[in-house]
Amino acid sequence: MTTKLGGVTLTVWSNDVAGSIDFYVKLGFHRRATADGSGDLARDAVHVHVLPANEGRPHGTVHFTIAVDRASTFRRELTAAGIPVADEQLSGHGSLLGYVVRDPNGVPLGFEGFNN
Repeated sequence: MTTKLGGVTLTVWSNDVAGSIDFYVKLGFHRRATADGSGDLARDAVHVHVLPANEGRPHGTVHFTIAVDRASTFRRELTAAGIPVADEQLSGHGSLLGYVVRDPNGVPLGFEGFNN
């Protein structure tokens, strides 16, 4: 595989958004302003989004996304390597393409990048 991997985004669903944000700030993450009060934090190439828990994503649910530089190419590389790409799609932001691959333990790995 030749596609470069970039930063990692961790999404955490919490019953205590403010407490979770404080925790990540203590770890050296910098908070960026959000209109809805959710946590959008960054440190180096790692981003953390803290969202309120809900019925579909209960407290403690975690999902992480790995940035790729060419999402369509990487998807073809995964398929060629015999790694199934799930039908579950990440919501693309503008020109970004996102999709999910599950490791042998069923852990979802999100990949997101520009749609080339």
